[in-house]
Amino acid sequence: MASDKTVTLITSNNIRRQVEEMGQQITGNYLTRLMDRPLEKMVVLVVMDGAFIFAADLVRSINANHKVLFITAKSYKGKESTGLVHIKQNARLDIDEDTRVLIVEDIIETGRTMTELCSHLKSNYAPKTIEVATLLDKPSKREIPFEPTYKGFEVDGESFVIGYGLDLEGYYRSDSFISKVED
Repeated sequence: MASDKTVTLITSNNIRRQVEEMGQQITGNYLTRLMDRPLEKMVVLVVMDGAFIFAADLVRSINANHKVLFITAKSYKGKESTGLVHIKQNARLDIDEDTRVLIVEDIIETGRTMTELCSHLKSNYAPKTIEVATLLDKPSKREIPFEPTYKGFEVDGESFVIGYGLDLEGYYRSDSFISKVED
């Protein structure tokens, strides 16, 4: 929306460098684990809609064989959390006890969505491990303790951020940088 006033927080170049570094770290950790357990598989589970751009860049920087699946988990309406998490999947996920799941999320704030999603996966699929990669982290907004395995950037808890997949009522997702919306 053209009338929204925004300030750039994280540039495209900084995002690109951080995503590549995360991909290298994920690759190293996964390949190290595979040495002793060659039958294990990796599934990258992308939380839609906000994480799709981050996930596209991240999976291209992971140099290990993996499958990409998608799930929807929503708890926001506009700029506010509803406090309720809605998880939607179109079909049974190809995840079992030999699967290492990497959840890719755009932003973690309250911890509620990730806690619910991890619980859902554990109770319905029982994967070997669940790790979480998030582009943005707002630990000052936590209502439920949750620490992502991999995180790109920590941002101020008071800022509403947009760009690089994150939106405000569907707008700004295609921005190649992260901005905060000023009131």
